[in-house]
Amino acid sequence: MTDEQPQMIIRWEPKTFADIWLATALCQIEVSGLAKVRKEGLVFTVYGDAIIPEQTCSQFNTEFDGPAYDKWCRELIETGRGENLNEYRLWWHSHVLAGVQPSATDENNISGWSHCDWWLSFIGNQVGQWTVRLDVFQPERLHPLYNLKQSLTEKIG
Repeated sequence: MTDEQPQMIIRWEPKTFADIWLATALCQIEVSGLAKVRKEGLVFTVYGDAIIPEQTCSQFNTEFDGPAYDKWCRELIETGRGENLNEYRLWWHSHVLAGVQPSATDENNISGWSHCDWWLSFIGNQVGQWTVRLDVFQPERLHPLYNLKQSLTEKIG
């Protein structure tokens, strides 16, 4: 008998992973975006087009443009795709050449998604390092989980 905990798995649709890495590799300043995630039990699948909303970026920070983000949300709702908003559960961003540990600003941004029951965050850099973490906010806030098992998967429907 073992005390091993069940393994949570992050699966990546290759195109989604490639889009995020391309943005990370090409931008000489921090950039961020969102991607869709489907949760089935302990498996989280990141899929679809990674989006890059209008934002303010610098060497050490990225912040979504609030009115532009709100407009994007309204457009989804007005075109009958409002349910898609709940599928965007991955916030990804680059740290250019810095390490991939979350900064205080990142922690603040991640806390901003606490209206969801859970949220994934991805940080990558141009050195080829990356990390993904899972935050569970509801029913109560838990410590973030890192180093989740990850793999690429075939395109999702």
